Amino acid sequence: MGRYLLQRLIATLVVLLGISLIVFFVLRITGDPVEAMLAGTTPTKEAIAALTHAMGLDKPLPVQYWVFLTGLLHGNFGNSIYDGESVFQLIRVRMAATALLAVTGLVLGVALSVPLGVLAALHKGRPTDVGVRTLSLLGISFPSFWLGIMLVLIFAVKIHALPVAGYGSWKNLVLPGVTLGIAQAGIMTGLVRSNMIDVMNEQFIQTARAKGLPARAVIYLHGLRNALLPVVTYLGLSLGTLLGGVVIIEQVFAWPGIGELMITSINRRDYPVVQGGAVILALFIVGSNLLVDLCYTLIDPRIKMS
Repeated sequence: MGRYLLQRLIATLVVLLGISLIVFFVLRITGDPVEAMLAGTTPTKEAIAALTHAMGLDKPLPVQYWVFLTGLLHGNFGNSIYDGESVFQLIRVRMAATALLAVTGLVLGVALSVPLGVLAALHKGRPTDVGVRTLSLLGISFPSFWLGIMLVLIFAVKIHALPVAGYGSWKNLVLPGVTLGIAQAGIMTGLVRSNMIDVMNEQFIQTARAKGLPARAVIYLHGLRNALLPVVTYLGLSLGTLLGGVVIIEQVFAWPGIGELMITSINRRDYPVVQGGAVILALFIVGSNLLVDLCYTLIDPRIKMS
């Protein structure tokens, strides 16, 4: 286990280094942030040169990258070009909002998909199965922005039960969380159903039934536990992706998350924020994948880390 974790840690550092390189140099070819900051004005050449020097953009690219990299090693992501605020603090606040929304959506998705997937698998080919598969297909097919707008029209505009948008109260979390949860449930229901059907036909399930174990124990302790590996994989990858920014949902519900921050920073060419955000998001994605691998050993004892 220790050797495996060490290997993954080294791989994580290599991935983060590669991402920092790509983000750093790609940003530099998208345009000059000084021009974006001074757009609409008629600055002198001296003013442009002074601002460029103040931001350290007059140094050679290797030197700029080394300054950025050494800052990362010391936990210093720099300051925003526009407001001078710490990049780490900006991302921390926005990441907390995005994480709350992403985790809520995943929890709702699991709460809906597991019982529905098991129900469909146990009634394969029957009307119940057809109904669950239809709901799953609808959940996948509805565009998230359309579903979010429909929920706003129904529960906020018509019924006045929930706020239209915003952040700060649990009521603000309901509509965007449900929007994400329905989309996640649509995918995971199909995963749970297909894997449960395969597992329930295995020999060890027949053996458990022959031993006289209760049907509930056979289904949930033996069947569902062995059917969860692909679902856990999806959850890990999905959590990393959602933390990367559920941009559309955040825009629909005016949710102040990391996606909105990154889009704004890219448009402004705010190099420090984009660079720091990309590295932190990559760290979360790689970390979620590692967590999934560790969870495998808990779900299926036959899987060992080597």
